[in-house]
Amino acid sequence: MKIRSDMYFLLLTSAKKKYIVLTESDMHELCEREQESGRIHPDIEFVLATIPNELRAKLEAARQIASDEVAPGANNAKL
Repeated sequence: MKIRSDMYFLLLTSAKKKYIVLTESDMHELCEREQESGRIHPDIEFVLATIPNELRAKLEAARQIASDEVAPGANNAKL
């Protein structure tokens, strides 16, 4: 997970508070569980941010396009 490298770099900072803001509730829950089990440093705090529905729809559309681009058998000739 890329978020693991982000956490590592965050721990290298001298910031007194270390936050990671997530917009997906499933990812937030996963990170919280990982932290509770000791796999994530306790100095990091996870925050769930609610984003407007219009922006969420755009993000989901962009995610689908990216997924389609890397899917096996995808027509990557447009790239």
